[in-house]
Amino acid sequence: MRVRDLTREQVAQWHLDVAARSTAIRMALSTLSGLMLYAEDHGLREAGSNPCRGLSKKWRGQRGQLLPAATIQALWAALDRMQMRIPDACDAVRLLLLTGARRSEILSLEWDWIIGSRAVLKDSKEGPRTIWLNTAARAILDARQCDSSSPFVFPAPRGNGPVKVIDFAWAAIRAEAGIGRLRVHDLRHHFASLAVSNGIDLHIVGQLLGHHEVDSTLGYAHLATDALMKSATRVSRVIDRSLRTPRIPSNERGRRKSSVSGGCHG
Repeated sequence: MRVRDLTREQVAQWHLDVAARSTAIRMALSTLSGLMLYAEDHGLREAGSNPCRGLSKKWRGQRGQLLPAATIQALWAALDRMQMRIPDACDAVRLLLLTGARRSEILSLEWDWIIGSRAVLKDSKEGPRTIWLNTAARAILDARQCDSSSPFVFPAPRGNGPVKVIDFAWAAIRAEAGIGRLRVHDLRHHFASLAVSNGIDLHIVGQLLGHHEVDSTLGYAHLATDALMKSATRVSRVIDRSLRTPRIPSNERGRRKSSVSGGCHG
């Protein structure tokens, strides 16, 4: 491969592979980035095309926890049972599960930020970003807006700001669901893991999560590999079955039968 043909996607995948085998990712990425800058200076690559730009030198490790379906079902049922007691916390947890947003992003939502199927945040953890609202998430917000007189989706019971924490309510919800150790942030990991496991492109998942660095989402890449391997295995089984029971074309069977009949009369 020529130096000028090296792409950001190839470097990102290499970045993931090296980090999985070694802790020397900072040195490796710095070395490659230096080589790319040298290539730019000497006309071997287009100026400003360094494919290492934006990749973190700090390895974040594998991410992703696909929660069992039984856990999600138990959680959702518990939310239904506790809706009348702690409606704000139940709605917040539902939105976290449905959108993959961060807890702080959901709790600080303002009605003015919501435009149709989007919640446009001007200042999230990694700067401006959009939370995409599916039909179920939008329905929760519509129901809340009918009873709201506050600029905040989740107004604090005292004061003029939004709710800051739901730790106590989350513990009560987990207890009602019969779930042991489960962090609120695990709902975000489940959202991302579910998306990647179902074949959604890593870059799209990164946009859904509000990641600005590609390697933040690459932590879920092993789930994409697992999904591809399972698909490849299913295809190979179909091929294997077809090889074990080969079909003879009908015209070929006719010729074989005629040949056998002719031999008997002879």
